[in-house]
Amino acid sequence: MPPTNPTYRCNTCQIRVPLPQWERHLFDPVHARKVRLATYGQALEEGSRDKFGVTIVPAELDFGIIDLSTLSTWPTRENVFYIRLEEGEARLADIQLSSSLGSLAAFRDANFHVRFSAAITLVRGATYAVKVTVDPRGNRGFYEDRVEFSFEVPSNGTRFSITRAVKATVTVEAHRRQLAP
Repeated sequence: MPPTNPTYRCNTCQIRVPLPQWERHLFDPVHARKVRLATYGQALEEGSRDKFGVTIVPAELDFGIIDLSTLSTWPTRENVFYIRLEEGEARLADIQLSSSLGSLAAFRDANFHVRFSAAITLVRGATYAVKVTVDPRGNRGFYEDRVEFSFEVPSNGTRFSITRAVKATVTVEAHRRQLAP
């Protein structure tokens, strides 16, 4: 029986790589892309976790399927996140949509809207409602964004954020029936 070449298992790519090719594999563009994607996914997961006694429900705000024909009489939809301080202390410092962040924000269509007027110190046990509005502007498509809630612990100045996904699908009834399972 011929000797087998030793291999390393790349957990990111889910493959076995022969030992002599391991270094080259680590610099392969496909491997590098998978590492970046995994890192991004971990960051999103970490950002969506409740922290420091603050909970936000639901974990994702799904406006569901909106029929395009209803937009002429009902152009926007609203839904709500609920924030609650279970323990400790926290101050809600800001609320932003991810699409409004960054240098190209002025060029993006903002289909989701959140109003936030001033920072507020959360009272333990109280529930706060944050309204999110989707305005597809009469266009069909799949819309998604992330709401970033920024907090601060007043006693020590620790800043943290919790993110939640928002999404909506606007289509016509005939297309929805065709795509149904």
